[in-house]
Amino acid sequence: MAGPWNGEEDRLLLQWIAQCQRWGWKRADSFSWIAERLRRSESACYERRNTLRRTAYTHARRTDARYLTERIKKLEEKLETSQDEIKKLIVENRKIREEMRFFETMLLEEYRLLNSLMDKRRPKSRIHRL
Repeated sequence: MAGPWNGEEDRLLLQWIAQCQRWGWKRADSFSWIAERLRRSESACYERRNTLRRTAYTHARRTDARYLTERIKKLEEKLETSQDEIKKLIVENRKIREEMRFFETMLLEEYRLLNSLMDKRRPKSRIHRL
């Protein structure tokens, strides 16, 4: 069983694939011939070729100026959306704080009323202070 692929095998694989294409060979014949020379299975050679293609495509795509421009545009849109969401959350936070102050005030008034009623009925009764 062959070990992991190395750079030399990758180079030979791609070089021989291109050569077989120039010769006009069918894919099956090409990979059979290449597999013999690399002492690997045809499917291993085919899978490695696909992996190298994906890697090359991904790398080329990442460095493509058009791709980078699109990526920047998407990130700017995402930033703008996030900033809008932050603004909405700040407004909502302020409203909730105002409501909280209102309910705290009401609770304090209720507490004072309860305390005053208890003082009238039982002057020695006591509620713990807040």
